[in-house]
Amino acid sequence: MTFAIIVLSIITSFGQIFTEDFNDFTWGDFSWETSTGNPAWTGDGQAKDWTFQEGFINATSYGGNQIKHWAVGGSEGDPTYAGGTGAEVKIDGHLGTDYPTPYERTARFISPIINTTGMEALSISFKHQFVRVDSYEGMEQNVNVGIATTSDGGTTWNTVWDSGTLSSAADNWEQAYTLTSIIDNNDVGSANFQICFYMEDCPFYVNQWAFDDIEISVLPNIDVMVDEITIDEQHAVGENLNPSAHIINKGVAPSVTFDAICTFTEYETGSVVYNETKSITLNRGEDSTITFPQYTFTDAGKVYTVNVTTNAVGDANPDDNSLTKDINTWSQLRQKVLIESSTYTT
Repeated sequence: MTFAIIVLSIITSFGQIFTEDFNDFTWGDFSWETSTGNPAWTGDGQAKDWTFQEGFINATSYGGNQIKHWAVGGSEGDPTYAGGTGAEVKIDGHLGTDYPTPYERTARFISPIINTTGMEALSISFKHQFVRVDSYEGMEQNVNVGIATTSDGGTTWNTVWDSGTLSSAADNWEQAYTLTSIIDNNDVGSANFQICFYMEDCPFYVNQWAFDDIEISVLPNIDVMVDEITIDEQHAVGENLNPSAHIINKGVAPSVTFDAICTFTEYETGSVVYNETKSITLNRGEDSTITFPQYTFTDAGKVYTVNVTTNAVGDANPDDNSLTKDINTWSQLRQKVLIESSTYTT
C-alpha cells in the first residue's frame, strides 16, 4: 500500500497567529524518566514551552531508566529530514526503548496555549517526513500519526488530520512534504487553544516522524482569489476564444456569490475591446474554472492585456482579487519592447 498525502494547496494564510521553527530549541534527546514518572523534559534536549504526554507499557531503556523518544535535530552534525532549515523535532519508535513494543498508547508533543478568542477558523501548515522500516514476519505493527487540538488542557483532543494506519515500509513518505489543513472545530475561539502532534501505537520499527516550520493562521470569512488566467499567450487572426480563469474561494463562509469580470485592453491604444461579466457561487473550499463568452481576434500584430477581477462583497484580502496576463496576435513569437524616453539637462 502506498500512503498518499493530501495537500490542501488552495488554503493560504490570512493572518498569522503562531509560528514555530524550533531553531532556538536545544539540540539533543528529550527523555522520560521511567523511575520517577517525571512528566518533564530531561537529558540534553529542552523544548521551551512545549510539553508532551507519553503512554508507555512494558517500557525500559537499554541502558538505564530513561526512555528517549523525542529529539531536536538539525545541529551538531545531525541531519534534518522535514525539509526546513535549522532545527526540527522528531519522534521515533525505537531509540532507547524495549524491544519489540515500546508502547501501545499515544505520544503527544503539545504546543503552548494560543489565544484564539473571536476566531472562527484557522489553517495550519507544517513540513514533515515519516520513515519506518519493515518489521519481521510475525511482528507486524501498525502506527498512525496526526495533529489534534484541545481547549481544556488536554482532557479531550479533536483530530484535525490523521495519516491513517501505516503498517509497513511501503507506507513511507520519505520525501519531505508541506501539509496544510483547516481547523474549524469547537476548540477554535478559545483563549486556551492548543495543538499537538501525536503518534499512536508506536512500533519498534518506526525510524522517525520529523516535523518543522509550523504556521497557524486565521482564515477570513470571505476571500476570493483569482488563481490563474488560463489563456494561451499567442493567437491567430480569426480565432475564436472563450477566455477562462481559475478562481478559488479561500474564505470560511458556507458560500459566496460574486461577479467575475474579464476585460481585454489593447496595449497600444488603451482601448477596451472585450468586457464580460460572469456571476458565480462557490461553496467553502471550492474552486472553479470560469469560462467567459467568446471573443474573435480580428487584427494581426496586436498585444492585449487580459484582466480578470472578482468583486465579492466583504472580501478581506483584495490583493488577490485581480490578475492580468498579456496575449498577442503576432504572426510569430517575439518580445514586446517598451521604450521609455526622457528629457534631461546636464
